[in-house]
Amino acid sequence: MKLYEYLNICNSYDTLIEFLIERRVIHGEMYYTNYKCKSKEAMKFNRKDLMFNCYASYFPKNPNKKRVRKYCKLKISVLHNTWFNNLHTSIQNVCRFIGYHLLLKPPRQEFLQNELEISSTMVIDWTSFCRELCILWAEKHSVPIGDENEIVKVDEAKIRKFNKARLVTGYWIFGGIKRSSKRIFIIPIPDRSSETLLEVIRNWIKPGTTIISDCLLEGLRLSE
Repeated sequence: MKLYEYLNICNSYDTLIEFLIERRVIHGEMYYTNYKCKSKEAMKFNRKDLMFNCYASYFPKNPNKKRVRKYCKLKISVLHNTWFNNLHTSIQNVCRFIGYHLLLKPPRQEFLQNELEISSTMVIDWTSFCRELCILWAEKHSVPIGDENEIVKVDEAKIRKFNKARLVTGYWIFGGIKRSSKRIFIIPIPDRSSETLLEVIRNWIKPGTTIISDCLLEGLRLSE
């Protein structure tokens, strides 16, 4: 899927919700046994409010020990225990943010604030969320790469974390991509010393690989 196609999906609320459900980003159904009604049926899905509702009836005893009909009325957010939990804007806005984050090169904070009409703090927070999610995905799919006559490009970056718009100390990551297959590795590193980088290259890049990089690799004994 092209990014412009994804952004087009974000323009239609119903289409976007269906898209997220199909890809298991949000819940499409929920079973929750309430201690009151003890219903085992799926809760009703209200797409407009993004809520699951239980309307099951039960018959508790009143003060006169007579059973009376009551309704559960339990509500659980569709976004509960998902990446979108505790949203402070619409789900369409957040999904547009993700698309723009992937599409546009920095600097993009002012554009995101104006285009989506959100605060600078929200831009910083969601940029951090997106970055961390990309890193988690990359770490999960990291594999040793390269081979004889193969080319691997490596690079390093410092990931900074923000707290209430204040820059705090971050950490370094080092990664590589095999050009012919797009296979990757990316790992956090404690420092940028020659010993650390050499150890990473030995563990994650196979012997005989041609390594190219924009970062400083001078002084590394790659022939070893």
